[in-house]
Amino acid sequence: PDEMLFNLTADPHELHDLAPTAPPELARGRALLAAWREEMLRRSRTGIDPMDTVLGEGGSLHARECGGYLDRLRITGRGDLAARLARKHGVR
Repeated sequence: PDEMLFNLTADPHELHDLAPTAPPELARGRALLAAWREEMLRRSRTGIDPMDTVLGEGGSLHARECGGYLDRLRITGRGDLAARLARKHGVR
C-alpha cells in the first residue's frame, strides 16, 4: 500500500498494518511528515527534495529496472510479490 501504519512497540516486525483501522493516527502521521518535510526544505540550500527528483525520474532504480529483482522474487518462491510489483510499475 502507498500508506502503512504500525505500532512498533507492539508489532516490531511490522506485520499488522493499522492504516485501514486508524484514520486519526494516519492523519497525524501525515501531518508530522508534512511538517518535517517543510522544515527540511526550508533548511535546504536547493529547496529540492531528493525524493521528488527520484520520483520525477520514474522511481527508484529497482522499480525502473527491476527485472533482476523480479526474477529473484520468482525463484525464491515469491512470485506473487513479483507479479504485484510488475503490475504496479508496468514492467514484466
